[in-house]
Formats: sequence, structure tokens, C-alpha cells
Amino acid sequence: MKQEISHMPLLDTDTLLHQIGFILIAFAYTMRNMLYLRLLAIISSVFIMIYYLSLEGWTGVMWQTTFIAINLFQVAMIIAERFQLDLTSEQEQIYKDIFSYIPPLEFKKLMKISHFAQADPDDILIEQGSKVLYLMMIWQGTVHVIIDGKTVAECKRGKLLGEMSFISNKPATATVQVVEPTRYVIWLQDDLRQLLQNNPDMQVSMQRVFTQDLLNKLTNSRH
Repeated sequence: MKQEISHMPLLDTDTLLHQIGFILIAFAYTMRNMLYLRLLAIISSVFIMIYYLSLEGWTGVMWQTTFIAINLFQVAMIIAERFQLDLTSEQEQIYKDIFSYIPPLEFKKLMKISHFAQADPDDILIEQGSKVLYLMMIWQGTVHVIIDGKTVAECKRGKLLGEMSFISNKPATATVQVVEPTRYVIWLQDDLRQLLQNNPDMQVSMQRVFTQDLLNKLTNSRH
């Protein structure tokens, strides 16, 4: 007598919604932009809430509704902050390209203690072995990073300079020489340290910026 084997689907619709919700949560945590992270978190909560509704799991529905409300409030705050920023088009681009880890109002504080500077070819922005007074970010142009007389890297738009000295509070490990006319943003290190000390959340965000900058430099150095 042959035994009938029933072929059941691996995942029913409700379970699939549940899994999609958690996949979206995981994907949300990879987002650099806080607005996109919040929006994905809301969408994931909607999927999970539908799953709990199908099971009449009212406790789960309540918690997902709470998470949706919290994230909707945060989205509204982010949008409101951006309307209040009053940034120049150049500053908006800097925020989008480099500092999207930082909440918009915190970025405005960061820009308040900064200014733009211009450098000509052969100018030395940082000298190996010397104390570094500034954190810099290239906006236009090109510089070379030189260690013991040997060029080891080329840095262009969006790259930070002096960040290792800022983090370690030690003299520069390399010389930075301008290759072509360069426009860059500059922060006095003491002012930046004071700002971060007064804004602990911003300090965490800036650490992410430093980490991403280092990863980008390491990636570029391999090509």
C-alpha cells in the first residue's frame, strides 16, 4: 500500500509576511541615511503587524503599532529639521555625500564652526611629524599623502585629512601636499572636540563618518 505524501508549502502567506518584515528590519540597519532607515522600519513593522493580525496576536499588534508611531514621529522630526536648516546648496551636497550619518541639526552645528579655504599646487596642508591643528575635508581638487618622501595615496573630493591625528591627538603620520587648486572645509580641532563633548550622540555619528572615510581610503588604495 502506497503511502501518500502531502506536499506542503515551505512557507504560508502569513509566515512569509513575517519573514519579509524581519528582512526589511535587517536591511534598514544597513542604511546610512536616518530618514530611509526610519521609513524602512515603518514598512517592516507593517508587514509584521499584518502577520500578528492574522494570528489575532493582539500583544504583537500593539507593539508594532507603537513602533510605527515612534518611527512616524521621528520621520516627522527629521523632515521638520531639514526645513529649518537653511543650508546653502553646497552645504546640502556635503551633508548628502559625507555627513548623512549625522542628524541634520547637528550637521548645522558642525558647519557653524567650519569655514572653506583654498590651496594652490605644492602647498603643504599637513606636515609629517608636526602637530595637526585642523580637521579638513577636500571638496574640490586633489592632494597627495606622502610618508617619508614617498607618495602613498591620492585624496580627492569627500576625503578627510587629519582625522587620525584628531582621534589619537598625536602628530601627523604623513605630509599632505596639494597637487591641483583645492577647495576644502576646515575645522579647528579644539572647537570640534568641544562640540562633540557637548553632543555625545554627535560624537558617535562622527565616529561612523571617520570609520567610513577610512574604509573608503583602504578600498581606494587597493586599486
